[in-house]
Amino acid sequence: MSKKSPSAATPPEGSIERMHQVLFGRFHGRRFEERRLRLVTSTPSTGAASGDFVIDPQQPGLGIITLHPATPPDALSLFCALCHGLGDAQSWMEGTRSARDSLRPGDKQRLLADEHRAWKQGYALAKEVGFQDEAGYRAEAERALQLVGTTLNLPPGPLSLT
Repeated sequence: MSKKSPSAATPPEGSIERMHQVLFGRFHGRRFEERRLRLVTSTPSTGAASGDFVIDPQQPGLGIITLHPATPPDALSLFCALCHGLGDAQSWMEGTRSARDSLRPGDKQRLLADEHRAWKQGYALAKEVGFQDEAGYRAEAERALQLVGTTLNLPPGPLSLT
């Protein structure tokens, strides 16, 4: 895995690749009180781009976002995965993210609410770096929320980005 953003060259200003690079650089290594964030990019694989946010079980104060690029490359999906991961990380750093250790009654609704919050917070970060494709972001978020809803056996509910 690489700790660097996927592109070594500086992409053109205003491009989605540049926005990705700016957010990646802004948040990799960020600290909040006793918590620290690490961003890594895995080797590209077939399928849609995705991302995971986990808390390191060996270092509970370390949150890790792992981005999984798609082959062929899909800049929008990867950027949205980064934003969603940063939304998850932001909730964790602020202490508003639900625990993921075990599922008790009612936890499924909280997990789905966490996912909605992560997409919403991620969209706010995307806008901060000049991202304007709300329809594209919404489509990525709704696709992901549908998958989460299916996994939790819950309807994903309406998405609010504002």
